[in-house]
Amino acid sequence: MFLRICLLFAVFTLSDRLSAQTELFNDSTLSVDGQIPAFGDPLPPFESLNQGGDVLEIPTPNFLSDGALRQLGSSSRSRSLTSSRFSPTQDLISRFSSINARRRLQPQMFSDSPSAPLTVVVNDGLIATSDLSLGAGARRLKVAANNRALPQDRIIFTYQVYFDALTADASRFRVLPDTKTIDLHQYTLSFEKTFADGLASIDIRMPFANQLALDTPNFGSEGGRIGNLNGKLKFLFLSNEDFALSGGIGLDIPTGSDFAFQGNGLQYRVSNDAFFVQPFLAYEERFDQWFVNVFSSLDVALNGNTFRRDQVARSADGKINDQTLLILSAGAGRWVWTTPGSTLLDGVAIVSELHYTTTLQDSDSVADSFFIQNVSVSNLSNRSDHLNFTVGSHLAFGLSSLRFGYVQPLRGGDDRVFDSELSVQFNRVF
Repeated sequence: MFLRICLLFAVFTLSDRLSAQTELFNDSTLSVDGQIPAFGDPLPPFESLNQGGDVLEIPTPNFLSDGALRQLGSSSRSRSLTSSRFSPTQDLISRFSSINARRRLQPQMFSDSPSAPLTVVVNDGLIATSDLSLGAGARRLKVAANNRALPQDRIIFTYQVYFDALTADASRFRVLPDTKTIDLHQYTLSFEKTFADGLASIDIRMPFANQLALDTPNFGSEGGRIGNLNGKLKFLFLSNEDFALSGGIGLDIPTGSDFAFQGNGLQYRVSNDAFFVQPFLAYEERFDQWFVNVFSSLDVALNGNTFRRDQVARSADGKINDQTLLILSAGAGRWVWTTPGSTLLDGVAIVSELHYTTTLQDSDSVADSFFIQNVSVSNLSNRSDHLNFTVGSHLAFGLSSLRFGYVQPLRGGDDRVFDSELSVQFNRVF
């Protein structure tokens, strides 16, 4: 998996070296009066270079979005002054193109993990308990994950591994006891595309994951590998060269796998039926080499998930409703190393974040009884309050970025749903 990521990254990096040189100069060109700005500095005001009759013109610098940059680049709103300090060399053009690309690749937020898990309990735990991995454990994707307030045009690949995230436990039964705890590996393919002159964007994400499966004579469980399709609409409210404030709404669509299990030969299924809406606000700001990202969102289920017994006098369908979540995320970072005009690595930023997720209502539950066996599904802790700390590095390569993150839960007990998380994120702006 790591070799595939490296190969993909190498291909995009080589293409970046070609495209970054001319990215800002397809329709108009850029110049500055004075020194070339540092990596995180705002783009310079209008200026042109004129030496020997060569005039270099620029459009108004714009921090709205990639779409807005293209709109300005194709417009006729430009002006020029004259100066005799520099000549418009290819090196200068290359360096300004790289600066613009890095502004567009200001680091996104990493985010953390799924929350508020549901659990299957058979005969009060004497037979088995199992995490219920609807949608392969890859549903209710968090709005802040690999995201920022500014609308962008980009393609995205994310790999995450949550260590000791899912458990199926049939160890209490005396006949052939067994238990299984797995690391959840999640792969997400995504893209974001701006519209309305770059003032809005649509973001589509499709996750896949490995499955939790346990097979014993008295209990067996199996989830799938397909997650929920997630889409978001983002609208830019306010912005300038240093900050952006946006908001929007996400929709999590139940395209993912169901969860099936058996207890003492009785077959049960929980269908992945729930739609979720995710209204959110996002804010980002830049302070010289420093930057911050803030997200606030709700995650609200519109309907429940069907629970039923499939065999031996099939039961009537029951419904298990997911809890509403409030999610708060804040992060800050700094560019610690920059190399304007580099032929490969343009800059490195370090990011740290804090993520808090809480349930806003008590857990729902659903149960079924047949002779001496009873089965229930609920959030065993009833209420959940998860607090996770994230640290990561952001490597900028022209129009691409490669990011490595680590998440550590700060709470224990039922508020700790995994031991730790590692993530690799790739973004390519277009």
